[in-house]
Amino acid sequence: MGNPNWSKLVNEGRAKDFGIPWNDEELNALYKLEIPADYVRDGVLTSEGYAKALEKEAKDGKKSLNHSSVEELTQQAIGLGIKLTPDVSKDALVKAIKSALELKKAKAEQAESIKKANDDEEKAIAKAKASALLLANEAFEKEKAELAKAQSSSIPEKVVEKKGSKK
Repeated sequence: MGNPNWSKLVNEGRAKDFGIPWNDEELNALYKLEIPADYVRDGVLTSEGYAKALEKEAKDGKKSLNHSSVEELTQQAIGLGIKLTPDVSKDALVKAIKSALELKKAKAEQAESIKKANDDEEKAIAKAKASALLLANEAFEKEKAELAKAQSSSIPEKVVEKKGSKK
């Protein structure tokens, strides 16, 4: 017999990882305590630890990618627009989904940053317009006052006739 098919052994939960078999404690968790291989790979080796992990998932309302089935991961990957073939491994799905989620998050942060920059730019433009209007109003009021002053000084004084002049 040649080398074992590590990919098949890992996917079936019969090996911890490529080239790494389960140790005795992990085998106990898998076969006596019946803890799924994905949880054992994450270090869950007791019934209490498994119960806590399930409770945390229920509280969060979602499973960890590592604890999801290949079918669940495939549906999520398709939903994220990831192209895949039917023989994709669970590990490859998890990596691709994590990468797509990180990219999606980065794009959302970038869009928010651009929106904030646009909002800041719009605020700056609005402030500049308000300042310009204020300065224009001040100039208008100043011109209005100067015009009023000029008009009051150019009003001809009434000529008062002298008494006793010939008519």
